[in-house]
Amino acid sequence: SLSRRIGTTIGSSLGVLMLGWTGYQVGAATQSAAALGGIKMLALLVPALFVLGSWAAFKFVWNIDDATREKIAAAKTANQQ
Repeated sequence: SLSRRIGTTIGSSLGVLMLGWTGYQVGAATQSAAALGGIKMLALLVPALFVLGSWAAFKFVWNIDDATREKIAAAKTANQQ
């Protein structure tokens, strides 16, 4: 979908931008300790924060509980028939 493509484009662009902030040197045989730490942070911490943010949005903003999930499933089933 278009929104997925836009999200992938923005996420990839931000990742490359943040990689530059860590001190990553293109073409270097070895990277500095700060760059390696930044790469680990970008690969582990940043996605974890976004997952936590997504969970919080679904839990508190949209408040999708079990009853709402059942209504959504029933609507999807009705639309497929």
